[in-house]
Amino acid sequence: MVVSADAEERTYLRTRLALAGVVHVDEVMNTDMAVDLLNRQIYLCGFFNLDEPHMDVWSLMRVFVQRNPHALALATSELAGPLAGWWRRRRVRRDAHRVGVTALLERPLQPRQISEWLELI
Repeated sequence: MVVSADAEERTYLRTRLALAGVVHVDEVMNTDMAVDLLNRQIYLCGFFNLDEPHMDVWSLMRVFVQRNPHALALATSELAGPLAGWWRRRRVRRDAHRVGVTALLERPLQPRQISEWLELI
């Protein structure tokens, strides 16, 4: 599952997941669609764009982790990168850990980081 309104980001992640052997990827652009899919599907991996202003991504991640406890749950945020202030970076990492996210990755996406985590699939 890829949760992001950014079409370019969804395409990039879908391609990277395909290279990792994941042939079916649900792309989610709104909260209602995500909730519907989470009620019907079991996932191996989920990507969540925390910077998405029009979705309740934190709640979606919490539900994803609860319903898919063995899945790789990856979150992305500009607040995880080196340009964010240390306090904001620390806070978003703490909150992601509390929700049960496997890893918090910086945005813009770094191919090396993505590769490291997708090797675990």
